[in-house]
Amino acid sequence: MPRHQCSTCPPATSAPCLIEGQYGAADEDTAGNYELCVAVAGGQVEHWWRGNAGGSPWRRSAVFGHDVASVTGMLQGSFGFNLEVVVLRTDRRLQHWWRDGAGWHEGPVIGPV
Repeated sequence: MPRHQCSTCPPATSAPCLIEGQYGAADEDTAGNYELCVAVAGGQVEHWWRGNAGGSPWRRSAVFGHDVASVTGMLQGSFGFNLEVVVLRTDRRLQHWWRDGAGWHEGPVIGPV
């Protein structure tokens, strides 16, 4: 998990999900950014990313969501190449979130676990 010096950031409450996305890749032969989402205290999700070129540092790009217990899955979709996340909510229901060029968006509650 990314380590940072911010004393005001809430601690992680579950294991992170990590993928290699397509953002940052110049072509299909170039590695894209690492993308990481993790549930944190307060029921939110932190999104972190790291460029694969030159050992760049991890950067937190967004905090989103509510009532989140854990991040259960993440992928880079082919629809608009959006980053897609499924979270387990504190009410034991799954919910979809996605990121496009405008930021993170709350999707539908999928149903109970």
